[in-house]
Amino acid sequence: MLVFFWLAKAERVMAEAMGWNNLHLDERAAGAWIGVGIIAIWLSRKYLVDVVRQIFTRQSPLEETTEPMSYRTALILLMLCLVFLFMFCYQAGMTPWAIIIFYALFFIMGLAITRVRAELGPPYHEVIFVNPRQVMTEDFGSKLLGGGNLMVMSFLYFFNRCNRSHSMPNQLESLKIAERSGMKGSRLIWAMTLAVGIGTVVAFVSYLQVLYKYGAVARCRGWIGQCGWESFNPLQSWMQYSTDPNWSSIGFMIGGFGFVMLLMFLRKIFFWWPLHPSGYVLAGASWGGMIYFWFPVLLTWAIKSLVLRHGGLGAYRRSAPMFLGLVLGDYTFWFLWSIISVAFNIPISAAY
Repeated sequence: MLVFFWLAKAERVMAEAMGWNNLHLDERAAGAWIGVGIIAIWLSRKYLVDVVRQIFTRQSPLEETTEPMSYRTALILLMLCLVFLFMFCYQAGMTPWAIIIFYALFFIMGLAITRVRAELGPPYHEVIFVNPRQVMTEDFGSKLLGGGNLMVMSFLYFFNRCNRSHSMPNQLESLKIAERSGMKGSRLIWAMTLAVGIGTVVAFVSYLQVLYKYGAVARCRGWIGQCGWESFNPLQSWMQYSTDPNWSSIGFMIGGFGFVMLLMFLRKIFFWWPLHPSGYVLAGASWGGMIYFWFPVLLTWAIKSLVLRHGGLGAYRRSAPMFLGLVLGDYTFWFLWSIISVAFNIPISAAY
């Protein structure tokens, strides 16, 4: 990750020196994320074939006893949810082909983020300006998409804007924790479903109360105050000035896609190859990801290298609980300050 982060920084410095206005970092990152998602599907092809065989023939080496639910139940629920999403968007004004491409990009992006989270465990994977709406308007142009598709995609922008709290990797980690702790996965599924339902209602009520009391722009900062502008200003521009496919952006997306494929190929044929596709996608976009935590990653890498070099694997394993304690302490600190800020109406920044 650090290599690609500093490479992207060097690219920007060179671009400023040469007077280049656009490096197409987001387009390259979009193609790279799609590539990582496709790689995840390809590497799981044997398992997916076994799942399909288990669903339809029951002749598969897979065991369902340890799974949170049966594969057949999971497939039925998936199909029902996809049908609901399709009909919802169709009734809202999207065309069938746009719905399919939009959610295909969304789920591929989700698979990619989940794989990166599982392989590298990054604490943060915000990826702004890499989302289905941005990709589709660059690839197809607003003229071909039409007003209905652009309008609905803008209303759906809130849940795929930056992917920093994507549900798929969070739920996967929860299921892994349940597996390691011996907890029944079915209970966790019901708990997560209940939490999503209650959280959705509470979030809507809280947003209405807070925004009407304090004002979305007057006192609420960050994304809450800017969500309307960022969601619908591009829509206004697309409606007033229709665009054609951006062929240069498409070329850079293909380049990003091809680059992660090359990195994966090199990792397959060279055991010693150190550069990972997941590191590129986390550091390749114009904003988000490594921008926030490059120094902690650098510091962690240096400490880990020193411990492994001078103390060996045993020292590394003995020191791991201390670093887990640091993470727990950080979360506990901010949790307590959040409670204090709500109880005494003190902003967290002021309390800190």
